[in-house]
Amino acid sequence: MSRIIEITVLGDYQLHLKFDDGIEGELKLNHLLKNNEYNFVNDYSEFSKIKVHPKSGDLFWEDYQTEHLCKNAIRKQIELRNLAKRLKLMVD
Repeated sequence: MSRIIEITVLGDYQLHLKFDDGIEGELKLNHLLKNNEYNFVNDYSEFSKIKVHPKSGDLFWEDYQTEHLCKNAIRKQIELRNLAKRLKLMVD
């Protein structure tokens, strides 16, 4: 499986991610604000500390080791979003 090699925090709970196989795109994570498991991201300074886990390759926050975002699911979301853009479908 491919690995995330770069994360850029864009603001408004959005990230730009690059994978080692060339796939890249934006990911909106503002839906996490409604999830009690991720209530720490309500503090944007905490959200912006997101990193790639050195072993799993998933996204995580170092101070909150139990909360990971699956790199494979993220990749699929980015692929679908990129496809929708190419097909000129509405994507928010």
